[in-house]
Amino acid sequence: MALEARTTPVRTTSEGHPPRKFTQSASLLYLNYGKNLDQNTLASNPFYALTDLLKFTAFSEVQFLNMMETKLMKETDFSVINSRHSPTLSNLLYSKNLLDQHAQHIEGTISSIKTHRGSKSDDDTSDMVEEASAVATSILEDFEHLSNRAKALSLYCDRGMNIVMNNNMLLESQRAIEQAAG
Repeated sequence: MALEARTTPVRTTSEGHPPRKFTQSASLLYLNYGKNLDQNTLASNPFYALTDLLKFTAFSEVQFLNMMETKLMKETDFSVINSRHSPTLSNLLYSKNLLDQHAQHIEGTISSIKTHRGSKSDDDTSDMVEEASAVATSILEDFEHLSNRAKALSLYCDRGMNIVMNNNMLLESQRAIEQAAG
């Protein structure tokens, strides 16, 4: 969906740029792609040329993880857990599966970054190599942080599922006691 062309034209400011307040979309990525990168390094280092795409991917993952965290906080809120409308095990399991899938994709990206960040051509100067290496290290740290966060949220789902199961067992025990008393 992000790559499909917009059905309505994008409004622009007098400078020809879209207004500052818009949603992140791959269809708008071309507007600023590579503007803040060193042009010589960009031309000679293929990994460095992917910097903006990797940053875009990281920002998208941050948005996804923020959304999942908000949903999990609502799902496992103490007032919700103690009410009759407890969180469902299926919702938490679905969230955990999504988070695990994203964590796997992030780990794959980390592996690719580690593999390709040292690539350089014969034309590279030491400044170009240093610039590309610094950017690769920064992006690698970002993705490692995202991986840790996705794994932490997955563990949060596990704890939430344990709480739900324990609460359900307590409710069943209370019903059995009430039934036995009756």
